[in-house]
Amino acid sequence: MTIPINRLASELRLDDKRVIADARCEGLHVTGPADHIPIPIACRIRAKYRRTQTHQPGLPRYRNPVGARPGLKDEFRKLGGLTAEEIEFLLSIV
Repeated sequence: MTIPINRLASELRLDDKRVIADARCEGLHVTGPADHIPIPIACRIRAKYRRTQTHQPGLPRYRNPVGARPGLKDEFRKLGGLTAEEIEFLLSIV
């Protein structure tokens, strides 16, 4: 199975020339964006760019301001058994 370079470039939101250069670094002879590359090489190129574009695992993507729900911090403290860091983490994902 193969995938066109221009489809891979649009999926990764990159310029066609950059994906062509990466395919050439992988040892393929490609001349233009309409050329096809094998799926395993496309997966390696995807992995190369997805590492830099994703957020860090375990961290929330969006942090809500603490003042958005004023009484929530007190409710977490009433639960007991939670450290201050755990309460801050829970406030950031709620």
